[in-house]
Amino acid sequence: MPESKHVLVVDDEPQVVFAFRLFFESRGLRVSTASDGDEALHQLAVTSFDAVVTDLHMPNCGGTELIAEMRRHTGEPPVIVITSDDDAERLLTRFDNIQILHKPVHADKILKALSLALRCPPATPQ
Repeated sequence: MPESKHVLVVDDEPQVVFAFRLFFESRGLRVSTASDGDEALHQLAVTSFDAVVTDLHMPNCGGTELIAEMRRHTGEPPVIVITSDDDAERLLTRFDNIQILHKPVHADKILKALSLALRCPPATPQ
């Protein structure tokens, strides 16, 4: 994946954020992180991202609220929601340009979803 692509990872679990950062950076992506939707919205207000990878349920401002605010204020960056919520499709049906991956999710599926979001061919997992 081209190095110029910038991804925002949003999750309230620090170990998940760390793992995604390492995983995406090892594939040449620039990565910024946020611990909840509020922090992500602050970053989205000052920085442009090519894609957002977010959890659905987080304290303060969860994934649904984050996506709603993004759509109102920052346009349409593609979003990948990674969740264990079986009801995610129903919760997110009102939004376009969203991919939903259910936990546990294999690295291949994450790379395929991210490649689709960034509109480039999938990278080979290492």
